[in-house]
Amino acid sequence: MWFPVEECSLRIALVGSSASAAGAFNGAIAYGVGHLNGTAGLEGFSWLFLVEGIVTVLCVPLVLWFVPDYPARAKWLSEDDKQYISDRIAVRGGGYTKEHASRKEILTTLFHPRMVAHYFAYLCDMIPLGSMTFFAPTIVNGLGYDSLQANLMTVPPWIFGYCVCLLLAWSADTRNARGDHVAASSVVGFVGWLVQAVLPADAYKARYAMLFLCASGAFPSANPLSGWVTCNVPSIPAMAIAVAMNNSCAGVGSMIAQWIWLDSEAETGYKTGNAVCAACSAGAAVTAIGLRLWYGHLNRVGARDARGQQRVWLL
Repeated sequence: MWFPVEECSLRIALVGSSASAAGAFNGAIAYGVGHLNGTAGLEGFSWLFLVEGIVTVLCVPLVLWFVPDYPARAKWLSEDDKQYISDRIAVRGGGYTKEHASRKEILTTLFHPRMVAHYFAYLCDMIPLGSMTFFAPTIVNGLGYDSLQANLMTVPPWIFGYCVCLLLAWSADTRNARGDHVAASSVVGFVGWLVQAVLPADAYKARYAMLFLCASGAFPSANPLSGWVTCNVPSIPAMAIAVAMNNSCAGVGSMIAQWIWLDSEAETGYKTGNAVCAACSAGAAVTAIGLRLWYGHLNRVGARDARGQQRVWLL
């Protein structure tokens, strides 16, 4: 942990929103690489794996050097810098520690209704996010573009989602209002998916415009949700468990997203996929509002965490 938890949403957004930027670049790269189909005896998808895989492998040495797990282990920081960072995060118990979470802390992190609500909200957001990630070209293809054009046409919604993502995460941290921002973003996504579900299949321009609302709902909500659950874990040593549970929900959501876009509905505008994503966006919004009210109540009554320590629960 490198930053105080109340500053995490923006930092997580800078990393997480890279998925939006990557999606934009991926669409553009796929469009270009698609024209290499047959070159050197390789199909277009093989060239795509080679181009993107080589870049990933080349980044490994940079990550190993510049991204150590704790500030105390960073070789490129001076001792004063290490101490400054450690002092900032120690206020909330972060940083390098050999403490272990107790059984009570682990069980609370896994099964407490408040934490389960966090995981549920993240799952609800991951289904629309997974739909945009895996099926944006398919969705655009259903709007009347061929496969190569579809890859290129996915770029603007991804870029728009990237910008909204950073703005919303910064505002959520600054205003200490993660629940409100997640709810607002999810409502925007809900409108986008719902309109997609009810529009005629041949309303190409309107359906493409709705992708911008869908991107503004799915991407921006994910990062405040990730930061929020780390801010309000039952105890700091249990943070890794909360992050793992959150990420597991992301995997489940991505799997669900792969099954809701039915080939048989391509001619009718993928009604099922859009309706499911609309319902999930609504679920994320309602859950976020519920959690925001819950944390407000915990602060009013002075609720302690699983270690019996006084906490200020972040909204």
